Amino acid sequence: MTGFWLVLNDGPNPKSTDVNELAILYADLSANKLLAYTYNGLNNSNSINNPGIFIGDYSTDLTVSANEFSFSIDASAINAFTHPDVVATDWKACNMTMSSAFGSMLPLITQSLVTVLNHLITS
Repeated sequence: MTGFWLVLNDGPNPKSTDVNELAILYADLSANKLLAYTYNGLNNSNSINNPGIFIGDYSTDLTVSANEFSFSIDASAINAFTHPDVVATDWKACNMTMSSAFGSMLPLITQSLVTVLNHLITS
């Protein structure tokens, strides 16, 4: 399988303390799958083997070609997600609070992310 996982937040690298607070996107590029779950805190490529709570299937928003991919999702359903096992006041989903300093870094972060993801798909 060629793919990636992506957790977005506005703080440090998420770890096990962030269980059911953030959303994680899993992409299986060879199967054209893009799925959203609650983040289970497992910070490794095997976390899909024990995923969090299923949020939704965004596979129709994923475009894969021979050497690149792209996706653009409406995260409003992810951000509004509710579940009995998710504490509403802890749910950060894909919401990010960006300070002006972080906001100015966003183009660089985005370019770095694109570079990393392009490397993943071509290797």
